Amino acid sequence: MQITRSVINEFFVSLTALSDLDVLSPDGFRELADWCERQEFWTDFAREHRLDEAWRSSHMGDPNAFALAVFRYRTGWGRLTH
Repeated sequence: MQITRSVINEFFVSLTALSDLDVLSPDGFRELADWCERQEFWTDFAREHRLDEAWRSSHMGDPNAFALAVFRYRTGWGRLTH
């Protein structure tokens, strides 16, 4: 499966009640980040990625990096299996 910007965006639009914003845009990132912080998986995701309270001003504050990291976390895409 080839992972493209549209695949990532469509995944989140179908998974969430987000508007039709592109999650890879700054506005879409804010909506996705807000949504993620309210989800049960957030604590484990934040721990795995070593995110603190100011995470949005870190490297994970980049819409592309964040969306890809959450996509990988939620789908398991790219994880090694033994």
